[in-house]
Amino acid sequence: MSIVASRYLRGTPRLFMLLASSFCFYWTLGARALPLLAAVVAASWVGGRLVSGRHGTHLLAVGVLLTLLPLLYAKYVPWLLVVGGSGDWWYTTDLDGRAIPPGLSFVSLQALGYVVDVHRRRVVPSPTILHHAIFLHSSRS
Repeated sequence: MSIVASRYLRGTPRLFMLLASSFCFYWTLGARALPLLAAVVAASWVGGRLVSGRHGTHLLAVGVLLTLLPLLYAKYVPWLLVVGGSGDWWYTTDLDGRAIPPGLSFVSLQALGYVVDVHRRRVVPSPTILHHAIFLHSSRS
């Protein structure tokens, strides 16, 4: 319903409506996904700002690391907690509890592509974090 309503809006209200629709969709899949998706958006926007206009590879490495941190956190912190508690680094039986929120890997890799493209000057950095969030969440198809 909000997507239909956004058709009649213009400017910033439309962007907010589209972003809210995207986040509501992810919320129905699990509230755990929202902070991680927000972290990917924020980290990639900061990473894009960091590498824009500069060509140092060390800054690109920082931007890539910032962008991938939420995904790495979601994938490997639960594993480290299970393994650390059991003391068995090679065999663990309770890894089913580390379900990664749907779409997090895809959005993270889209965000990573954005940072690399900004570094290579193939795209212009997003002017605001709102525009960047809309870019990331609407580029799924």
